[in-house]
Amino acid sequence: MTLTEHAIHAFTKRAKKLLYGKFPGFAGSFPYFGVKVYFPPNSLIFQRACEEKIYERDLVRLLSALIKPETSYFDIGANIGLMSIPVRQSCSSCKVVSFEPSRHTFPYLH
Repeated sequence: MTLTEHAIHAFTKRAKKLLYGKFPGFAGSFPYFGVKVYFPPNSLIFQRACEEKIYERDLVRLLSALIKPETSYFDIGANIGLMSIPVRQSCSSCKVVSFEPSRHTFPYLH
């Protein structure tokens, strides 16, 4: 990564955190794989998504490669759905079931 690319990446991370984390009208949700994702205040998973661009990129690629049409994918402990969304986007005929047991996070899993 060149110095310019690094600077752009650092600026983008900060801008996402500020815009989607604190800016009125945007705070509390962000676009992820074309889907509006909601997150609780001070969410660490939101912070990681901003840092990494794609949350758990290698695992997302693996799951997307393994999922077959007309099958089901169960995301147990889904948090805000950052694994379920890209899997569903990569295989539109798949059924995705996301389960989040935390009563604090569940309301943000749409």
